[in-house]
Amino acid sequence: MSMLISFLVALISLFFPYCAAQANAREVYVVNAGRSTVELYWYNEEEDAFELESDPDMLPGTDMDTQTFVGHAFEIWEKPNSRGECRHAPDGECRKCFYIVTKYTEQMVTVTEDFECQFEDSNILATKKATDIVGKCRSEMKEDSDPDQEVDPMSMVNTLSECTKLGINDVLHEFQEEKYFESTLRQRMANLAHDYMCADDDIESTEPDYENDWEYETDSSDSAQSFTVQVHVEQKSAQIYVLEQFVTEEECQAILDASSDQGKVRLSLFELSLLEGGFIQNVVNRMYSYADEALEGIHFDMQGQEPLDIIRYSHATAPAENQRPDQHMAHCNDGCNGQQHQEGDGVATILMYCQVADRGGHDSFPNLGVHVKPRVGDALFVSYMDPASQLYDTGFTNHTVCPVHEGTKVVISQRIRLGVSQKTLYTHFDGTHQDVVPCPAPAV
Repeated sequence: MSMLISFLVALISLFFPYCAAQANAREVYVVNAGRSTVELYWYNEEEDAFELESDPDMLPGTDMDTQTFVGHAFEIWEKPNSRGECRHAPDGECRKCFYIVTKYTEQMVTVTEDFECQFEDSNILATKKATDIVGKCRSEMKEDSDPDQEVDPMSMVNTLSECTKLGINDVLHEFQEEKYFESTLRQRMANLAHDYMCADDDIESTEPDYENDWEYETDSSDSAQSFTVQVHVEQKSAQIYVLEQFVTEEECQAILDASSDQGKVRLSLFELSLLEGGFIQNVVNRMYSYADEALEGIHFDMQGQEPLDIIRYSHATAPAENQRPDQHMAHCNDGCNGQQHQEGDGVATILMYCQVADRGGHDSFPNLGVHVKPRVGDALFVSYMDPASQLYDTGFTNHTVCPVHEGTKVVISQRIRLGVSQKTLYTHFDGTHQDVVPCPAPAV
C-alpha cells in the first residue's frame, strides 16, 4: 500500500506542477455519514504515534475541515461505548479506516455506513467526469448509427468532437485542475476514434493550414537547401508539420544498411556518424537544425541524445486470423497532461518515412482531426511542449498509427530531448546509467 501511495503522489506532482511552487498545505473535508461516533487521528511519523485531531468527537451526520499537508496520513477510529463495544460493527469489534493527503485539491473523506474511508479529490472527480462523457458519447453514436450504412470515418470523428465539446462546456468550470480533465478525456476519445480514423485506407492527408519554405544552410555548401513545410497545427504547446522530401533514399539506405533486420533497432548517433559517405551525419544535423528553428528560443544539444529508432510495421507479422496487423494505438510520446517539462525528457519527435505500406499505415492525430498519409522521403515533425513556459500540451498530440494491411512501413524515428549533453546522457534520465558513447558535435 505504501509503495502504491508513493507512486500516486509522484504521479500527481507531474500532473500538477504548479502545486510545487505553492505551499504543501491542504484542506481536507471530513464527513461522518456512518452510524457511529468517530475520532480522527493524525499519524505523527517522527514520534511513531497517533495524535487526536477531532475534539469534540464527530457524531453521526457531522463534518469538519482539517488543515494539513501533502503526504500526511490519517486514521478514523470508531469510538466504543462505555462498555467498550462498537454496537454498529458486525462483530462488535471497533473498526478503523485511513487515508493519505494528496497534492490535489478538493479533497474529501466520507465515512460510510460500512465504515470505509471513501476518498475523493479533484483528480478522481475529473476522471469520473471524463469517463461519463465518453460513455455518453459512445452510447449516442451507437444509437444513431445505421448498421447497414457504410461508416464515414471523418463524419464519425466530427460527431465525437461535437459531443465531447458539449460535455466539456458543461463540466469544465467545476474543476480547477482542468488540464488533467482535458487530457484524460482526450486520451479516451483518441482510443475511441482510432478505428474510425483508420477505417478508410484510401483517405488522403488532411489539407494543411498553410505551407512555407525552410532554408537549411550549412558551412560546407555554398547554397541552401529548401524544404516545403506543410503546417497542420501551430499552437504554443502543439505543433504538427510535414517536411516534404526531407530525407533522401541514400540517407535512408545508409541507416538501414547499418542495422539488422530484427524489428526495432537502436543505433547510436556516434556509431552512425562514423560510417562512410556522410549521409547519416547530414540527416542528423538537418533534424536538429530544424528542431532549433521550430521551437523558438531553444537550442538542442545533439550530444547525449538517444539513438535513432528504426521501426517496421508489416502486415506479414500479423497472425492470419483474429489479430490486427501492425499498428500503434493512441499514445503520447512524452508528457501530455499539461505538466512541467522535466530536465532530460523529450519535447519533440521526428518520423522519417523510408518505406510506405501499400495499404494502411497512416499517422493520425484524432484530437486535432489531422490525418497524414505517409510519402517516401517526407518527415513528420511533432512537438508537444510550449518553448516559453515549458509546459506539455494536454493531449492534443495524441498520436495513432493505423494498421498496415498490405506491405511494410519503415520509419526512422528520433525522440528529441531537452537537457541532455555530452556529460549528461539520455540514459541518466532513464535511470539506466549505462555507458554510451556520446554523440559527436554537428559537422562543420
